[in-house]
Amino acid sequence: MSTAVDQLTTIRLQIEQAFNEEDLERANALTDQLFSQLQQLAAEGSNEDKAQLAAMAADWQGWVMQSLQTFQRKKREIQGELASRNQTKKAVSAYEAAF
Repeated sequence: MSTAVDQLTTIRLQIEQAFNEEDLERANALTDQLFSQLQQLAAEGSNEDKAQLAAMAADWQGWVMQSLQTFQRKKREIQGELASRNQTKKAVSAYEAAF
């Protein structure tokens, strides 16, 4: 079981890296892989293993949702900044055209 947990932890770190690199597709694919492996391990494991895996799944699901929300917030902030810059460019262009 410890080898499986190590593999799951490695996948979790890869998900974190994908979020940090703003690679949402990769993060999504890795998240699917993570939870698929958790389900497989839970199906094969003892009751004690299942309890441990359920706790890990709940913790990691919360972490994934928090990471996704952070990613989406950053994306909105960047989009807002770009929109502001575009408005500034338009205003400068209009000013320059007037003179």
